[in-house]
Amino acid sequence: MDGDEDLKKMKTEKWRAEKFLPLALSIFLPFIFLSVAFVYAVLRLNLK
Repeated sequence: MDGDEDLKKMKTEKWRAEKFLPLALSIFLPFIFLSVAFVYAVLRLNLK
């Protein structure tokens, strides 16, 4: 019975990760892109 509970828990964790990853990516990717663009712009201005 204990093994069955562990398996259920693992499946729940995996499901949670699969639901969370796209959400995390949709939040972090634009943020990372903006950070990179900002740093790039600052470097371009400093190099002139």
